[in-house]
Amino acid sequence: MAMDNMSATVYTFDPWPQQIFLSATGQKTVYEFLIDMSKRYRGQVPELLDKTIIEELEKLVNIGRIKLSDEPVKLATEILLPRNK
Repeated sequence: MAMDNMSATVYTFDPWPQQIFLSATGQKTVYEFLIDMSKRYRGQVPELLDKTIIEELEKLVNIGRIKLSDEPVKLATEILLPRNK
């Protein structure tokens, strides 16, 4: 889940958006993420894997859950580490 600091909203994710959200550390390119995800399939990569990931990534960008940058971004520790309440 992800919490919105500007409201009392809590977001839960389906599996792909969750994987993308948790991997959005500011240090990896979209291409590197696609390569990492395809390696998990050990040569049996689904035909539309890249398209599916990019569509989910675009949705997360469009609703403001993640941002894209042309340069690596150093995220605050409290964003990178999970919190327990």
